[in-house]
Amino acid sequence: MPRTSYVRQVYFAAAPGGPIKIGMACDTERRVRELRKETKTDIRLLAETSGGSFIEGMYHRRFAADRLHGEWFARTPAILAEIARLNGEA
Repeated sequence: MPRTSYVRQVYFAAAPGGPIKIGMACDTERRVRELRKETKTDIRLLAETSGGSFIEGMYHRRFAADRLHGEWFARTPAILAEIARLNGEA
């Protein structure tokens, strides 16, 4: 069920094998659909967690060495481990 509240979620999204976007949205499913149209790739939601700009900024600072441009980050073991942790797989 899509999120329709105004509670912001921090999300990790990527196309298979591609760079990972760490962003923020109230409706993550809608945002991923928008990203698919913008990038013309099969971007999927990899993980999400509650939080606004503070949490998003925390992730951006934590993974700053892996930043490619803007909110896009290299697919590194550290980022993949955080995605697994958020999904309860770690």
